[in-house]
Amino acid sequence: MKHERVTRGQSADTKRRGKRPRIGFHAPISGGLHNALLRSNELDCQAVQIFSRNPRGWKAKPLSDEEVELFKRVRRKTKISPVAIHANYLINLAAADEGMLQKSRASFREELERGILLRADYLVVHPGSARGACEADGIDA
Repeated sequence: MKHERVTRGQSADTKRRGKRPRIGFHAPISGGLHNALLRSNELDCQAVQIFSRNPRGWKAKPLSDEEVELFKRVRRKTKISPVAIHANYLINLAAADEGMLQKSRASFREELERGILLRADYLVVHPGSARGACEADGIDA
């Protein structure tokens, strides 16, 4: 029986089919969103997750047309796919407090819009907590 060289966590079956498993990581965006793609590519990753903004604040700097186009251009060049955006940590779509719920919905909407602009494949969001209310109220929020 011939032994095949299996690399980087590939199963022998995956190797025979000529497909590599998709590997990715949550990449930093310092210096620009496109740098996350470049870092992923340098590490031979095929997928990436990023924050498209500060994950711990309500206000987000708008994405410039140049920033969006550079991200798309680098993505085409690196062929990184899928791209997932992780929504900011403050979003609480199950909030019992009406003010928090409205801020969360607005921020979630903004995250969706940013994902559409960047042509992200996924948006990761934690639903939050219905603190002070029952679970059903949190789900209905």
